[in-house]
Amino acid sequence: LCMECAPENITIEKISECLAKEHIWEPDFLLQIGDLGTMAGYSPWVLRITEILQLKSLPSNFSHQQFLSYLHEYSSRDRRIGR
Repeated sequence: LCMECAPENITIEKISECLAKEHIWEPDFLLQIGDLGTMAGYSPWVLRITEILQLKSLPSNFSHQQFLSYLHEYSSRDRRIGR
């Protein structure tokens, strides 16, 4: 999307359209980095079933293996989604 549009032309609608083309509707897992304490900027309808892991900062020794361990931890959880 960034290669197709000037930054000032990128809108929520354009991002939604781009994700829909790739069949990406709702993320299952979100790794949020920073001491934000808010979900401002994220569409609530998109994050309704998203598992969110918040890190205050990215460790200096953060590795691909650490990222994979977060994904593995997420994948081993029992998600019932309203059931």
